[in-house]
Formats: sequence, structure tokens, C-alpha cells
Amino acid sequence: MTKDTILQAALDLASTPPGRYDRLTRSEIAKRANCATGSINYYFTDMAGLRDAVVAAAIPARAHRVVAAAIMDGHPAVAGLTASERQEALAGL
Repeated sequence: MTKDTILQAALDLASTPPGRYDRLTRSEIAKRANCATGSINYYFTDMAGLRDAVVAAAIPARAHRVVAAAIMDGHPAVAGLTASERQEALAGL
């Protein structure tokens, strides 16, 4: 089990309707990643750390659903996006 496996599982869940990065649970991520729920805290400290990592990973992955939700929530990870990147993410909904 790796940190990347957990992060990818969380990103997949957050990117798939009706998922949202801010509503992910340890149990659903652990089930998708085939790991123990404690592994999430081991690699990400807590759910807030995992959510931050999901948003940060969503930007280069062009996971528009996650990025758009982060824009609407005012998540700090999207503060540096250009206007065209914001528009692309919001249009991808």
C-alpha cells in the first residue's frame, strides 16, 4: 500500500458523481484503495490533509469536477489558477 494508491483512490471517488472531495470518508477511500483506514492517517495525518492532497493532485490531472468544487469552496490550492484554468474547470462540470 502506498500513499499514491490512497491518493488516487480518493481522487477517483471525488471525481465520480456524486462524489465531492470535501465529503470523502475514510471507509470509502480505504475500501477503494484496499487498505486499512489507519493507513490514511499514516500518510496524510488526517482527512483535512488528504482533502488538500486531493485538490492539489486534481489540478495537474485536470479533474475538473474536483477543481471546480475547490474553486467554489475557495480552497487555497486553487488560488494560483489563471482565469482560463478556472473557466476550463467550471465549464467541465
